[in-house]
Amino acid sequence: MPLSHKILFFLNSFSTGILTPVLTLVLCAHGASLSTVPVFLGIFAVTVMVLEVPSGVFADLKGRKNTFLMSHIFIWFSFFTIFRGNSPLFLALGNVFLGMGRAFGSGSMEALEIDRYIEKNGESHLPEINSLLAKLDNFGLAAGALLGGYLGYVDSDYSLNLTCLLLAEAVLILMAIFFVKEKGIKESKKPKQNLLKGFSEMVKNIRHSRILCIICGMAAVLGFLLAAVETYWQPSIKLYLPENLTWLLGIVNCSAYLGGSIGNTAGMRILSKMGNTLSSKKKLYAAFRVLLCLVPVLMAFCRTWYIFALVYALVYMVSGMAGLIENTLLHEAADSSFRASMMSLYSLLVRGGSIGTSLVCSVLLQGGNLNLVWIFVPLAALGATVLMILFVIPRKI
Repeated sequence: MPLSHKILFFLNSFSTGILTPVLTLVLCAHGASLSTVPVFLGIFAVTVMVLEVPSGVFADLKGRKNTFLMSHIFIWFSFFTIFRGNSPLFLALGNVFLGMGRAFGSGSMEALEIDRYIEKNGESHLPEINSLLAKLDNFGLAAGALLGGYLGYVDSDYSLNLTCLLLAEAVLILMAIFFVKEKGIKESKKPKQNLLKGFSEMVKNIRHSRILCIICGMAAVLGFLLAAVETYWQPSIKLYLPENLTWLLGIVNCSAYLGGSIGNTAGMRILSKMGNTLSSKKKLYAAFRVLLCLVPVLMAFCRTWYIFALVYALVYMVSGMAGLIENTLLHEAADSSFRASMMSLYSLLVRGGSIGTSLVCSVLLQGGNLNLVWIFVPLAALGATVLMILFVIPRKI
């Protein structure tokens, strides 16, 4: 991968990381209240879900570079609108732009880079490019989260965060224009003249591939599981964290991203030792997915903040191991003609799974016992995972 592309992937995640630790606070400082934050986040979520798959099909039909550029133009306008607006109306508009940007950005650049890599090196080296992309993503998120947390600490209205985001997005747009090259759409794609036909072709391909079917199912389970971890790790760890040490939350959050990078590297080494065959990938995928469902259960038994932080990082380490195998299987099974569409569908299913988490946890937490989340959600995810492993993975793909 060219150095310019590595910088672009890192900066893309770095920009996301700057906002992650202070998202709610930014909204409250620019027109929202605590009671209306869920409304604005809902506007963002609905926009993403509506455009997620159409944007992926658009990327496959009209070009991944163009889609990536559109994504970051939308995101730049989002931050500019929030920064200059300072009212609920502009905040709502900013979240619509942000949702459009996230939807159009999901998988577009990754699909382009993976196609380029496969053309040059073949599918046998897919774990290497998947590992590199995951590391750039995790390190970018970690670095961005550290900077975002610090800027939010020194600037109470979060103008520094938004200024840095505007600069980062402008650099991303310029880098994409000057450094990203994309070959013209292949002749085989010309008959696909509209998004509806492109979508139907993607669905047809998925239905004929068992591995893509199970990856779709696993995506919903992953969203269900990780949404619980991401939503409730902070209130859980604060039960054991002294008030004067709450600044450690940013470092704990950063450790999760680094844990994902470590897990990704470990997954690649384990796969290399077992042999880069379809059979070994299926076995490792099943094992890592089961392990991922078991680790969060340990959170129910933590009684100190540092043990909880260790388990939290371990969740993302195992997720990184499973993610490497999953991405390798996905890109081997998905044809270039619908790769970006498939990645967008995957992202949509993850978000769909997270909606299930909200519904289930609203019932579990009526008594205020967070341990019920750490027991029921992982075990429910485990049950769904085991069923898919037993009835789908052993069959011929």
